[in-house]
This record gives sequence, C-alpha cells and structure tokens, in this order.
Amino acid sequence: MKDVRTCIATAAAILAPATMIGVDLTDGATRPGYQLTRHWISHLSLGDRGWLGTVKLVAVGLLIVAIAIGLRDRARAAGETPRGATWKSVALAGLALVSTAAFPIDPGLDYPPGAIGRQTWHGGLHDLAGLLVVAALTVTAWRLGRDLDPRGATVRAAITHAGQRADADAEPAAGDDTDAISESGIDERTDPTAGPASGQLVDTGGQPTGWRDVGRGVAALVLTAFLTCATLVTLDHAGLFPGAPAGVFERIAIYAGIAWLGAAGTRLLTRP
Repeated sequence: MKDVRTCIATAAAILAPATMIGVDLTDGATRPGYQLTRHWISHLSLGDRGWLGTVKLVAVGLLIVAIAIGLRDRARAAGETPRGATWKSVALAGLALVSTAAFPIDPGLDYPPGAIGRQTWHGGLHDLAGLLVVAALTVTAWRLGRDLDPRGATVRAAITHAGQRADADAEPAAGDDTDAISESGIDERTDPTAGPASGQLVDTGGQPTGWRDVGRGVAALVLTAFLTCATLVTLDHAGLFPGAPAGVFERIAIYAGIAWLGAAGTRLLTRP
C-alpha cells in the first residue's frame, strides 16, 4: 500500500506544477478582459469560464495533499521524528489552496469586465487562505532544501538512531577499544568515512550547501515576490499605479513555490 501511495505522490509531484502553470497561462491568455500581468490567479475563478479556474485550484490543491501523504509515509519509514516534518507544511499548502476555491475572490481590478468591485465575507476568507498558501510554500521550500541536503540528512539520521543504539550497546570499559571497531574492521573513531557515532551530531559549520541554498533561495523568492505583488495591487486599488503588474509577481511566487515542491518532492519520493 505504501508503494502505491508513493507512486501516486510522485505522479502528483509532476502533475501539480504542470497543471497550475499550464492551465493558468492558457486560460488567462485566452480569457476576454483578463490580463495575466495585472490580475491574480484566483480572478480566473470568476466570469463565464470561472468553473475552469475553480477546478484548477481544487485539482492542484488535492495533488499537493497527495504529495504530503507520500512524504509522510517516507518520513515514517525512515524513522524520522514528526517535529518540523515537511509533509505538514505541504499539506497546509494544499488544503489552503482548496480553500481559495471554496471561498471565491471578490471582483476587482476591473475583472470580470463590468463587475462592480466589492468586499464580501467569502472574499475575506479567500484572502486569508491565499496568505496561508504563500506562508506554507515559503516554509516548505526552506524545509525541502534541508531535507535534500545530504549533510542535514546525516545529522537527522544520527539523532534518530541515537536512542536506539544507546539502549542496545553496552557501556565500554575504560581502555577497551573493541566497541570502536565496526563489524567491517573499520575504526569509526579515526576513519572519517565511517559516519557519525550514535548520538553524535555532524558539524556542518552552519553553512547551507547545495540543495539548502536552492531551498532558501526559493523561499526568499516566494516571500519577496508575494510582498511585491501585495504592494502593487494596493497601489492599483488606490489609483496610484493603475494596471500595476501585480499578477506577474503573484505568479512568480506561486509558480516558483509549486515548481520547487514538485521537483524536490519527486526527488525525495524516488531516491533510495
């Protein structure tokens, strides 16, 4: 059953960014009165073809939830502790995205054409759900980089197995070197390739490397792009910057977060 769920989660990791980006760009580019550069992704849930925008949000949200289930199974199989588990923020992103479809955005920024802008209770809930999506994608991007970093994985593995080996191993007597020799004949105290001892943390120097750099970069991009989007849309609503390219920066934030989730999630789910 776990293998089936892993396969489903892997497929979801591939489909989620492809569905979000492909359907959004195609629908937005062919929707009368809609401007990809100005209007938000959620505005495509309004108007004559609004059903397609709603289905897109629900579908991508459920695909992200499927990714979360697969990551949870992998974490449990590896014996990792649930604290700070990446699958939780992934699940939050998916559920929040579904909520943005359940509570439609209010008309605004001259879309749909001829509609009068107004504020409603469901529009307020939509905005709150949208904030949760961005926050969850930001946290997820950071954690995925951490999870993919081999040195970070070594640290977590050492912590996870510390208690298990502590209970199994006898306390060595003073001057007794036999417990330091592994079954393969390697002295783990002196051989740097032998891996960390039980309960011993690997010194990473506090420096991000490789995957961690990418994860932190994506997290910063998601947050910065969305804050820029929020500023531009506020100026647009106030008439200080009519036609501001808020939609561009919202898409940068959402596309980057989901694309990274798809790529990193696929690697985590398929690696040995």
